[in-house]
Amino acid sequence: MAPVGRTEQLTTTHNSLVPEREVSPVSLLPPKLLNRNPAERFKPSEKNKLAGVMRQVWTERIWGQREKVPLLNMEQIVKPGKHPDSEPYGLLKISELPLEKISTERRVDLLACLQTTDDVLIFRNLALKLGNPLMTLATMAFPLERGDRPKPQGDWEEMVLIETLVSDLAGAGVRRMIRGDTHSPAFSLFALMNNIAVIDVSPLPLMLQEAIKSGLLIKETPLVAVTADYGSRERGSLVTDLARDCGFNMAEPVMGNKSKSEGKTEIFIEPADQARIKGYTAIVSEDILATGGTLNELYIKLLAAGVTSVIVMVTYPIVAANALQYLGNKDGLTIITTDGRTPQHDILQTQNFIQIPVQSNFAQLLQLDRDGVDLWSEEGQRAMAQWGFCLAPWLTHI
Repeated sequence: MAPVGRTEQLTTTHNSLVPEREVSPVSLLPPKLLNRNPAERFKPSEKNKLAGVMRQVWTERIWGQREKVPLLNMEQIVKPGKHPDSEPYGLLKISELPLEKISTERRVDLLACLQTTDDVLIFRNLALKLGNPLMTLATMAFPLERGDRPKPQGDWEEMVLIETLVSDLAGAGVRRMIRGDTHSPAFSLFALMNNIAVIDVSPLPLMLQEAIKSGLLIKETPLVAVTADYGSRERGSLVTDLARDCGFNMAEPVMGNKSKSEGKTEIFIEPADQARIKGYTAIVSEDILATGGTLNELYIKLLAAGVTSVIVMVTYPIVAANALQYLGNKDGLTIITTDGRTPQHDILQTQNFIQIPVQSNFAQLLQLDRDGVDLWSEEGQRAMAQWGFCLAPWLTHI
């Protein structure tokens, strides 16, 4: 893995016809972003700069309509397995792979759900079998983005490992990538650092539609988006705009502050904000539900403030440690999540959890891309919205 402080020259043109797999990855980042410490929280100005580079690179690297380029679904052609020494591998259904076509075109579109480091290794084995063609990869999940972090759990160790995995993708031929709800802009930073154009999307509209369909949100009850900490503020603003677009009476969001001391999580909400949300339904949006400690504290705080109910919309149900004990079957609490990642516990038997399918909708984003739709454009964002997706909150509500 190259050091975070490296200073390769920023490229200004990205010709997709150049066989980039034959050269060392070139950073697509300007020096101010390339040399920052990704373990530090991103400033709004840095997010703006990063979003601008992402859009520019993606637009320059659109490969146009690709009906003749093979489309592969990793889950359909790979059966994960283990060697006797426990090393992961993938059993490829070779007869189903268009190897001759791929070797001719040297390009492929691939749909996957890379949840673990084993999945990334198996993906690399698949890419090697295909001859490492230039790839557009769509994956809803990615390993080590919280919840399954190796110990020690320091942010720097986690970031080093994520960048190593992203570098592995670049080495396998990935040059364009559609990602679902990343935990941090650092993922996109690493992608650009490794010569991968990337777009970050969220199924938040799909979860909001589920809340409406289930009768959890009604026009007669005032709503308010509440965030537990600074990192979720963009999600609160996005939820507010999405609900208003659906005709709901949405108050200005309440932005809480979180602190941790001696393993205990505390959330502070301004007294004036607590007073103004009495009688409201609170909507909390998160990317990942891990131990549940933060959400439990926020739930307690909101009930004490007099909200009528709490609706949590969380993309990835990792559900680690005592999360179900904290959040399972609580009065006035409903958690809407997706199948974007397999949970570590069975949440389907928990009455206040709703898990909605998202993978098939996510696959449609890759199809839109194959049809030549620029997902960054206004047209592309309208097309994504029809499948319940939007650009990630940090890209639109900084």
